[in-house]
Amino acid sequence: MNITDLLETLHEQRLVTTTADTTMSALARLFVENATSAALVVDSSGRMKGIITERDIVKTLVENPKRLTNGCVGNAMTSNLITCTLDDSVVEIFSVMNKGKFRHIPVLIDNKPVRILSIQDFHQACRHMHLLSLTDELTRLPNRRYFNERLQFEIDRSKTRGLPLS
Repeated sequence: MNITDLLETLHEQRLVTTTADTTMSALARLFVENATSAALVVDSSGRMKGIITERDIVKTLVENPKRLTNGCVGNAMTSNLITCTLDDSVVEIFSVMNKGKFRHIPVLIDNKPVRILSIQDFHQACRHMHLLSLTDELTRLPNRRYFNERLQFEIDRSKTRGLPLS
């Protein structure tokens, strides 16, 4: 499964952007209005300069509160971005995010950002792949893996309840 496949399973989402000189209160309003916790930071020509997340703000507040004294996004944003493209593997990008301990990644098409994926999107992809692994692709009927998982569940349940497996 690649990023294109993942995007097909998700609902449409507008790319939220801001600038480095945006105030923190304006950013908070932007987050609330768009029901998001991340925005790309762009310059006046629309080029990516970084990303700002709720986590960046909290981390900056704890580590160096003076950087937030003038209250601008540029003082808290992450500027060394890791991005992905449509052809990247969901599993590989998920692994990169886990190793790097970050929860948002911009998706690029022709070096232009089109969306920010969150770690929740990748968890949803994992659930989707798991469900796909339990059914036959042609008939959509449960397969042997599904049978084995259900059997193990029933065995565990019978042991927990002290009842025979029947």
